[in-house]
Amino acid sequence: MIASPALSIVADAAHAVILDQARSLPEVGFAVQKEQLAEQLTAPYDVRPHGDNTTTKVARHLLCPEIIPLLGDRLNDMQW
Repeated sequence: MIASPALSIVADAAHAVILDQARSLPEVGFAVQKEQLAEQLTAPYDVRPHGDNTTTKVARHLLCPEIIPLLGDRLNDMQW
């Protein structure tokens, strides 16, 4: 199936908005939202890694070592 140029322009514009949103996020916000942003970018193409399920996604996200200091920073920034 060949996409029409008009549909391609709309998709490019939608992707540009998502990418601009990602660029504007602080480091902590990006780390927390990167999965959601990736899903938004790939949703029109229904791209799913083989063997990936919800449990695997949750485990990979929660066990990602880079997220721990970022979450700590986010907690410190919150007003209690």
